[in-house]
Amino acid sequence: MALLKDEVIATVSVEGWLDSLDVSLGGMIFDMGTENLLKISGVTTVSRFRRPKVRDKSVYGFTGLRPAAFAAILIWLERLGFDTHPEAFYHSLIEGINQAKYIDQDELTCLWHSKEKKRFQTQEYFVDAETKITNVKREVVKGRGGLTIEIARSTDPLGLIESLRIYR
Repeated sequence: MALLKDEVIATVSVEGWLDSLDVSLGGMIFDMGTENLLKISGVTTVSRFRRPKVRDKSVYGFTGLRPAAFAAILIWLERLGFDTHPEAFYHSLIEGINQAKYIDQDELTCLWHSKEKKRFQTQEYFVDAETKITNVKREVVKGRGGLTIEIARSTDPLGLIESLRIYR
């Protein structure tokens, strides 16, 4: 796996990886934006900069993910019912995680996922607390693998979403 060789994986690679697994999932992530996915999944990003030379007045930098954080995104998406196969990605990281005295939260997510016999139950709840929406109707959608999505949205033509609850 070429991505595992990188110390820091570019956030753009998330879309590419998910697109190779499932075109619909990759398209959904492209539409919502990788930055939003990183924010709601709670993974840790790192910033890296090229060291400037003596005469440089600017520097090149980018935000990326460590391999364990990349695997944590795949685990989070799997908990939501998507078929991301995170174990194929974090398999080579587990030995180092098992031998480490201290690990970060993304490595802990990989460790727990590798030891889990029955997959995690999941529950996510998103609310737009700033927008007061009137005439709200509630819809329930049953997804793959027991995933349930409850949507509270306005009845007007825009169909703004007030809240979204995802659980298994």
